[in-house]
Amino acid sequence: DPPTVTMQRLKGLTTGGLPTFADITGSFGGASIEEDSWVEQLKNSPWEQRMMHNNYHKPQIAFVGDDTWIDLFPTQFDDAHPYPSFNTRDLDTVDNGCLLHLPRLLNRLAGLKTNNDPTTKVPPLELMVSHFLGVDHVGHTYGPNNPHMEKKLHQMDNMLSSTLDRIDNAPEKSCIVAFVLGDHGMTEDGNHGGGTSQEVNAGLFVHFSPGCNAREGYDQRIDGREIGSESTQAFDSIHQIDLVPTISLLLGLPIPYANIGGLVTAILPTPYGENEEMDTASSTPYIATALALNAAQVWTYLHTYSQTSRDLPRERLLELKELLNSASTLYRGAIIQSQKELQDNTYHDSTEFRQACGLFKIFLAESTDLGKQVWTQFNENGMMIGICTLFLAWVLANPLWKKDVWKQIGMILCWFGTNNRIAMNGASEDQFASSLQSFRLLEVAASFICMI
Repeated sequence: DPPTVTMQRLKGLTTGGLPTFADITGSFGGASIEEDSWVEQLKNSPWEQRMMHNNYHKPQIAFVGDDTWIDLFPTQFDDAHPYPSFNTRDLDTVDNGCLLHLPRLLNRLAGLKTNNDPTTKVPPLELMVSHFLGVDHVGHTYGPNNPHMEKKLHQMDNMLSSTLDRIDNAPEKSCIVAFVLGDHGMTEDGNHGGGTSQEVNAGLFVHFSPGCNAREGYDQRIDGREIGSESTQAFDSIHQIDLVPTISLLLGLPIPYANIGGLVTAILPTPYGENEEMDTASSTPYIATALALNAAQVWTYLHTYSQTSRDLPRERLLELKELLNSASTLYRGAIIQSQKELQDNTYHDSTEFRQACGLFKIFLAESTDLGKQVWTQFNENGMMIGICTLFLAWVLANPLWKKDVWKQIGMILCWFGTNNRIAMNGASEDQFASSLQSFRLLEVAASFICMI
């Protein structure tokens, strides 16, 4: 979703909310995230409750790359290696730092860790984030169709090849997931920030270790066809904020409170059964349960928000509540029916479970659409009134200005209005430069006030 700026996109990717252009001032640093996020949940949640009780030390989380992550999460990462990201002409510093630390961090990753002795002094890593920046900087500096881009993409290919090979060679019972994605797209001239199709579309590749039992091309994948085209479209579309509940549930974490994203069921691995054997026929009830948890979380947030604000239309909320009730009724009926046919304490696939999944997904998609309509739209009339009020205040503040400010502005206008510099009443180059600087300071101040 726009704005396609790194800070806002990382905020959306970790909280499940909808950052807007009003948040863009945070791109200059110092805008740590106060909202609930899966990073904060992972830092503070008891790891024993997430089936990690065999670890003597609490697993840690690590980061290397774009320092925007540390601006947003200054204290959450246990092993952090940020690199400056503001100089777009620097193509290699951030990427070289990532390549330097990546092998060591992979060696510490739980499931890949070479030394699993619980008495070791170095705790394992449960999650690591590596944010490369060279491709983005090449786009800004040279554009996407430049030899520098080809060289940088080859470097990324080699890094991914070696990293995914390590994951593929993980122990049989280890389930390790790699998310490879871009936080935004890029225009033909290599820039981003707006809402064009090139900027809001980015790649997503999810890779599982063999122990996750993520079967490619599984023909019973839930796609919403039992409900109709509306449900199918909801399953086909993936928004960045949809990764938030997905990552949270993969890590065994509560979904962030203000999330309005919907679970991506296509990238959920099949869980182990009672006898530690995987049965793809029994994955549907687990997916239905995950969607039910996600839908309950989103409804709790929307309902609570509606109690303190009138932004959400009452009619739409009633429609969403009715849709959620229909999905919940189907889900409860599917559980009751499965309990009657229960064998080996295993719930199996059924049409009722799949129909419930379809309705839950429609509810989540429509909730996201409602959030975008309410929280990412701007009142143009109000903005114009604000600008006019600001201009009026600027004019009324004239007595507080320097006595010669009108003379300075007049000199600047004369400068741009004629090629004859003598027309400036004999003003010197130094006087003009000083006047221009004063006027630019006023312009910058007014621009920042308008932005706020």
